[in-house]
Amino acid sequence: MNRRQWLAGAAALLASERGWAFGIGPSEPGDDRPDSAGNANSGSNPVVLPNFAFEPETEALAVAWAAAGATMTRRRKCTFNRGIRRLKNFPVGDPVWPCLVHLGKAGPTLAASRINIKTPGTHDLTQVGNITLLANATVAASGGGYFRITGLKCSSLPQTSHAVGVFSSSPGAVADTSSEIGANDSTSGVSIGIWSSDASTMAARCGGARVTAIGSAADWDGQYFNAVSRGDSAGFRAYRNGRLVADVASVSRALPAQEIYLLAANNNGTPSGSSRALSSWFVANRNLTMAQMQELSAVLAMWHQLMSTAELDTYEAGYQPQNVNAYDAIVYGATAAGVLAARSLAREGHSVCIVGGWRDYNVGGVPGAGGLGWTDSTAPSAITGLPRYLINRTQTLAGDFGWTVGTAPTEFSGVARYLSKRVKTLFKGRSDIYFEPRHFEQANRELLDPSFTGGADIPVYWSTGAVSATVVDGQITGFTTRDGRTFSGKVFIDCSYEMDLAYVGGCTMTVGREAAGAGAEAANGFRGVQTTFGTRPNQATNHSGTTVDIDPWNTPGDTKSGLIAGVQSVFTDGTPANGSADGKVQSMAYRLTLTTTPAYMIPFPSTPPAGYAKSKYEILLRLFAADPTLVLTDIFNIQPLAAGVFDFNTKNVMSSDFVDPTSTEYATASYARREEIIQLHKDYIHGLWYLLQHDEDSRIPAAVRASALTYGLSAKHYFSPNWGDQPNFNSQIYVRSGRRIVGDYVLTAEDLNAADGTTPRSTKTIAVAAYDMDSHAIEYRAYFDGTNWKVIIEGNIYITPTSGADKKAPIPYEYMLPRTGDPWNLLCLFGGSATNVAISEIRMEPPFWQMGQSAGVAAALAIENGDNNVKNLAANYAKLRARLLGVKLLAGETTLSLPMVN
Repeated sequence: MNRRQWLAGAAALLASERGWAFGIGPSEPGDDRPDSAGNANSGSNPVVLPNFAFEPETEALAVAWAAAGATMTRRRKCTFNRGIRRLKNFPVGDPVWPCLVHLGKAGPTLAASRINIKTPGTHDLTQVGNITLLANATVAASGGGYFRITGLKCSSLPQTSHAVGVFSSSPGAVADTSSEIGANDSTSGVSIGIWSSDASTMAARCGGARVTAIGSAADWDGQYFNAVSRGDSAGFRAYRNGRLVADVASVSRALPAQEIYLLAANNNGTPSGSSRALSSWFVANRNLTMAQMQELSAVLAMWHQLMSTAELDTYEAGYQPQNVNAYDAIVYGATAAGVLAARSLAREGHSVCIVGGWRDYNVGGVPGAGGLGWTDSTAPSAITGLPRYLINRTQTLAGDFGWTVGTAPTEFSGVARYLSKRVKTLFKGRSDIYFEPRHFEQANRELLDPSFTGGADIPVYWSTGAVSATVVDGQITGFTTRDGRTFSGKVFIDCSYEMDLAYVGGCTMTVGREAAGAGAEAANGFRGVQTTFGTRPNQATNHSGTTVDIDPWNTPGDTKSGLIAGVQSVFTDGTPANGSADGKVQSMAYRLTLTTTPAYMIPFPSTPPAGYAKSKYEILLRLFAADPTLVLTDIFNIQPLAAGVFDFNTKNVMSSDFVDPTSTEYATASYARREEIIQLHKDYIHGLWYLLQHDEDSRIPAAVRASALTYGLSAKHYFSPNWGDQPNFNSQIYVRSGRRIVGDYVLTAEDLNAADGTTPRSTKTIAVAAYDMDSHAIEYRAYFDGTNWKVIIEGNIYITPTSGADKKAPIPYEYMLPRTGDPWNLLCLFGGSATNVAISEIRMEPPFWQMGQSAGVAAALAIENGDNNVKNLAANYAKLRARLLGVKLLAGETTLSLPMVN
């Protein structure tokens, strides 16, 4: 039975394989919760899951490798398969794969590198002279060596429809006269020199005469993906990392009957050698569109990144094994906390796997797949244990990732000065917790790959979300995912942002704001128009920081004309009452990783996204009208991660946060509805960038437009998206808050705000919080102050300083524990037992990572105790603490800091 047959009748069949799984069955996150007797539906489809099969092309490649004396590991097969499947399916309706005649990748041996991935045995490479191999990374000419693409003649390609390209990884590359691939005679051919010294640009032939200057010098640097493609007789197109660099006028001519060379161009039988190191290369017997180039560029980048570093042992959703019961512990959620929980368990000698949450398709969570490169902490010295290893390793991978004002946009120097003052507590005079997300994701992958020092053999099972759990005598014995797998184990750890396992496991849970309390808890509940809690304004601000009254009515001043888009309702004093409880949560966002470096930029589309209407951004347009001197850094908090790479966070009244009720709805929505909400957020952020870059509304300041046009998506990031998603766009949305468990112990803002030297209510510390209490906007309200109408941002909290002078607050073990009567072999991390205001500080990633490590050790100890009862460990914290402080450290790891005083 194939996958389509299995899904037939179970759900409406969607366009992509990943989409099929999202549509399986009518179950929602809460449909199969246990009843009061502890019974639960299995939640699984009664139809037996089909066996998984790698793509036939992947299997053929593995056979060819074996014949060449190379063994393809399962991890390598997973990596190849992920790319081949994408090339066979995308772009939808016009996939890349059928267009290729040759596709190559540097492998573990030169013999494996010579195999044509597209059709092994046909047009394989023949080596001539010496070639230097950097195993699994690159091949390079040595002393004039090169490859022949055996039997593939330039003249075999259609004269007006063909493409050729390479993916280069040549550190320290300089412009020269070399050619990397091709064949030509004196009048025509197909060849490229990806960084030619003729004009410090690409030089190429693509079915015609050689063009020596393509694009500008800023477009090329001898690295990454470079390609040309001809689609007609009049000219060809040059691409860099999937971006169209130039339309080149060049009349097509008959192609020469010359065999195509690699690491050289065949110049009438004489090789013109290359100085580049190539990771992969391709020849297509058809013109490739820009969409195809983007997909191919992303796949080749993924192959290079994974094969030359660490690879995952993954199991696709919806296939056998249907019952996974070989592991002591199950970690749900492929976040960084999930990775550290699993790695911690493995270090303790226990078998463990990770089960991806409903939309996980990469590891690392928001910092790795969601753009959170500037990770908040007021005390980086509090980041210890495996989290410190993770940060250290990320920095090692980045090398020198600092930046100077000279590499930043002109208006950025003011932000830099602000950040230098605000950068919290510093190591070595600077923050040690900013990074490019791609490096963080790689550091997470390495921990799951035993071939790396510090790594362990930990498999990852992708899923489409937990739908049910079986709870027997107070403990979870297993849970089932929508794609039909059941996972059984002794101890379970929910490391997802949505807390779906805790929910289907029957934990007592809450969502939103409690009523305001005393002390720091006075910031809880409905905020109304209060500005007494924190420093973040609840209105729009102009360039100088002064608040601006944005009229909320379609016709300014006319209360009968209706509210402008985004404004939810009119606020009336006392209704609802300030401080009253509700179920609302702070806004989600796509925290984009953008670049100003043309060679690695994927521009935002110059056409509006589906459903675009500038009226959706009227709040922002009215702010522009109120102050035409605004610049881009007045709209976004732009934080530098490396030279030319930036983390875009929200700022001002309308920015990257989608302030909309769907963020609250997401917390408890069905999986199908969540997918719709995700798309709404994508539409919002794409629409915002179209507005800033291309909409002709005269209210957009010229300085904002000019600066916005210098940014685009980074070709070095997110090249392995969720199935069917856009390459180079975040695969993880930033979920700041959602469901929380309600335990016997509830951590409060007052606990976190205690004075230094005092004794916490609980001294059973397993992590440290170290940031301000920070909750983003929940909704826009219209408010009349007696004189003027204005748009109010409701829900903002930003309280600083907190946690005493040292900025550190202990998080107790009880935070992770469900209440008595709920499952006692389950640990809950991101949405633990805390109030809404307390969560606004704890939600930061560093304490989440620390909880992951501690949860892994606690799970190991509970298993060794023989009862699997993590709740009982609270009564013997001394034993848990000793185990936490006594682990064998990885190189670069520090001993956990577990203060027992505030």
